[in-house]
Amino acid sequence: MLEIIDLFDENLYLDVNPDVAEAVNNGIVQSGFDHFIRFGQFEGRDPSIFFDTNFYLTNNPDVTALVQQNSITPIQHFIQVGQFENRDPNSQFNTDIYLQTNPDVADAVQQNLLTSIEHFVNFGIAENRLFSQNFIGTIFDVVVTSAANNGNDAAIRFDGLTGRLIGEFPNGGGLTDPRDIVQEIDESNTVLINGGNDNVLRFDATTGNFIETFIEFPELNGGGAVFGPDNNYYVGARSLGSIVRFNGQTGDFIDEFIPSELVDFPRGFVFGSDGNFYLGNGADPATGGGGGTVIQYDGLTGEVLNPNFVNDPELSPLDVINGLDGNIYVSSEFPFGQDDSVATVRVYDVDTGALLDVLDAGLDAEGTPILDAPRGLGFGPDGNLYASSTGTGSVVRFDGATGDLIDVFIEFPQLNGQALNFVPAEN
Repeated sequence: MLEIIDLFDENLYLDVNPDVAEAVNNGIVQSGFDHFIRFGQFEGRDPSIFFDTNFYLTNNPDVTALVQQNSITPIQHFIQVGQFENRDPNSQFNTDIYLQTNPDVADAVQQNLLTSIEHFVNFGIAENRLFSQNFIGTIFDVVVTSAANNGNDAAIRFDGLTGRLIGEFPNGGGLTDPRDIVQEIDESNTVLINGGNDNVLRFDATTGNFIETFIEFPELNGGGAVFGPDNNYYVGARSLGSIVRFNGQTGDFIDEFIPSELVDFPRGFVFGSDGNFYLGNGADPATGGGGGTVIQYDGLTGEVLNPNFVNDPELSPLDVINGLDGNIYVSSEFPFGQDDSVATVRVYDVDTGALLDVLDAGLDAEGTPILDAPRGLGFGPDGNLYASSTGTGSVVRFDGATGDLIDVFIEFPQLNGQALNFVPAEN
């Protein structure tokens, strides 16, 4: 049956525990696994993404009582007892769903040939087995566009299961100061990335290899971008202060969909679930003033329907996306650019613009905001919400159903994540 070492990830353990990595380098412990067995499991450290100590204790109060009595550690309980009782080892793996949707696994478990988590770790991941309500075992990576002014001028790829750095997209085509990354809608497995050099570049979504320059447009200086319901490509022209539309097939210029005089400082935008166009009217980055609304436009004509569709006094909008519930999610840094800014993700009713929820990541153990200067948002294939945090060089993950903080999924020095997207994992 499954043993502790089978749930242990040496590289990840050293990545997330730099004190342990230093101890290994200094010869104090032989390896990360040696540290975990001797110390880490007693300190509440996680061995890998497959076992979440806090989750296990929170959902199993009987285990918490045993741990408090120093009778056993959480991982020891799971290995010796929990896996045989079909207890869930983390928030993403649902044992009941795994057995219900995989009857062959249920039969094997019934015959005591293996446990459900043992099957998943050894076979289920590679076989793309369904293991939770929201996540079909699609193995994906997260690509974050990191703008130039923090030192990482690249599209950077991270493992979608662990958050571990994989590497940069090859810097073909002269990718400079990348901003948004958008999946094309023609099933070609390609993405478009725009940036500060007035170009929009096309890359293979799986390999990250440069394919071609899709758009060249003077003074584009692209910001946010989306494909519209008309299959055309809309991009924020930061130098012009407008939203420009290009043919989604050819890249040819069509028109200025939203003129510059209609908005203070355009930020993120999206075609809502109702077909209308929603644009974050942001603060001027030079002064921090202005903005603070989300403007509603007719999705066909670009005509203003409601200049104050969202008029939230505590909003300074940045990215704007659709939620899985059809409502509008907006990353906010308010007041913009200030030392005491409050970083949140705010949820608004797509029909009324009313504030429905505020997602706040809270503070870490040192009292520092976990989410700071947020920019890009995206719902992953796992149904959870990912938010780039430029102030901390990280990507924070929220539960897509409850809005509760799950974890800091990615940590990377000087990551200046302007946008993020999800691509197939490279084999």
